Amino acid sequence: MTATTCHRGALVREVVRPDGTQERSWTPPNGHVALELLARMNPEDWRPVKAVEVSGHQGGPVEVGYDSAAVEGIVKRISEVKQRRQAQNPQGRPAGELAAG
Repeated sequence: MTATTCHRGALVREVVRPDGTQERSWTPPNGHVALELLARMNPEDWRPVKAVEVSGHQGGPVEVGYDSAAVEGIVKRISEVKQRRQAQNPQGRPAGELAAG
């Protein structure tokens, strides 16, 4: 049995009988393979593109603004994480770095 491919798909079974007759079974054609080949050969025209839509509350516009309370909360959380890491690593070495022997 050989696994050759053609426009029909892949040859998965080939039987040659003693009387010389042949029987072949093919997989269904796979368009994904063709699209992958096109995307690799000509990515500007054929690369897969996923659309992303961003919207605000209940599909409305995205609100852009500055909320000082939110920014201060983020700064506070970052500071707390930094203090915890410094307490766990008092020598100030980056995590995972071994001490010189």
